[in-house]
Amino acid sequence: MKMSDSRQLAPALANARRRQVGPAVAALPMLALIAALAVAQGRGWPLYTALVAGFAAAWAVASLLGASQRQLAEFALRGVRRVVPVLVILACVGAMTAAWLASGTVPGLIYYGLRLINPRALIVAGFIIASLTSLALGSSIGTLSTVGIAVMGIASAAGAPLPLMAGALASGALLGDRTSPLSGTFHLTANMTEISPDRALRALAPSAAAAWLLSLAGFWLLGRGWRPGTSVGDAAAAAVFTRNLAANFNLSWVVLLPPVVVFALALARRPVRDSLGAGLAVGIIIALLVQHHPLSLLLQELVSGYALHSGVRALDSVISGGGLVRMVNIVLLLTFAGAFSGIMESMELLEALVRPLLARVRRPRDLLTATMALSCLTAAIVANQVLSIIIPARLVRSEYARRRLPPEFLARMLADSGAVISPLIPWNLMAVISAAALGIAPTAYAPYALLMYLFPFVSLVWVWTQAERPHGAPAAAGKTSLYSAPPRAPGDSPGQ
Repeated sequence: MKMSDSRQLAPALANARRRQVGPAVAALPMLALIAALAVAQGRGWPLYTALVAGFAAAWAVASLLGASQRQLAEFALRGVRRVVPVLVILACVGAMTAAWLASGTVPGLIYYGLRLINPRALIVAGFIIASLTSLALGSSIGTLSTVGIAVMGIASAAGAPLPLMAGALASGALLGDRTSPLSGTFHLTANMTEISPDRALRALAPSAAAAWLLSLAGFWLLGRGWRPGTSVGDAAAAAVFTRNLAANFNLSWVVLLPPVVVFALALARRPVRDSLGAGLAVGIIIALLVQHHPLSLLLQELVSGYALHSGVRALDSVISGGGLVRMVNIVLLLTFAGAFSGIMESMELLEALVRPLLARVRRPRDLLTATMALSCLTAAIVANQVLSIIIPARLVRSEYARRRLPPEFLARMLADSGAVISPLIPWNLMAVISAAALGIAPTAYAPYALLMYLFPFVSLVWVWTQAERPHGAPAAAGKTSLYSAPPRAPGDSPGQ
């Protein structure tokens, strides 16, 4: 924002501070949003209608605090600008999915996947594949837009429970976002807590290992609870299904190029929109040159979505989807979520809500728990994974220093709270992108996204099982307590 804009918007914040906004007033927009979400869910209305109500409540509260209508419009517009890059990514995902269906890419991935993966082990295999891919790419978006689309197609053909499959894939994709040294989220956590990436990795690795292994066991148990559906329930049915795929598409190795291109560009650290745009372009070329798809029909499908008309119901139901039109509700959801968060953040209503609560924190473990709660609340209010790290870090970092708590503790609290539950919040940017790539609503896959619950659980257990000892008391050999910093490697410095 320009300097002149900052001076123009400053009176609204000054008025809010003069009126000494209390937690009860600051909480009103969030309470209105929660109530509207309950009504929307009960009546089956689109989720964006609840965000409209939350946005209206935030506007009304900010008006009462002294902000002018012009200022509020600028606050809301600032929030909307923040989601524009995500809207571009969503458009790429919608069009790319349709192009990959028309090009034979998704059918080819299903065709070869059914031959390589035992459907009975699909849930665990999907979780492991997504985990390894996300660690290699450092991006959940890149993971879900490549292997996510492929495995969801295989799961649909195999008759697997799609919300469970989506939960496993979203969980695996999250691992790299949080833990991979190639992840921007990982480096943001290290920067906001003022530690080196090596120290951040040592701080985050133990809870990552514990949560991942518990999730693996959970998905193995959940995977045993279903049997492959009739479409590929046995070898004969699988053979018929793959023959029908081969009869409707040219399934040469060329059709696998689009995800390879996306994966390679992601490894080269190209921006997500560039990777997805390249995957879309290659998919269009293959659809035209290999599948001989009419250009006019393909352009229509990029907008309205692809649908196969083979006459085989089991096949047609799987090979369909994508398109820009299916993103309309998501675009409205993100637009009003951005406007809502823009007002909440600019009016500092979140700070007004949490600062009195932080002032009452006495014990170190209460501060660590409060940090996680604050990060989760931020993820819900501002609908942004990145800000769920930045805002809490700014609010509590000085308190950690005052209490002589190592910054590694703050890094773990931030990494294992709002950043990992963001895909569970339906209007959060991460949830919207995940839903677009997987074709499953966040409310449907949320009960099965085990890793997203186990990260906070493991860290909370770690916090609340630490002995409360006086400052300066020696820690047991080889153990990290709330009053002792983790051991540093040679060459590390406190502010590195």
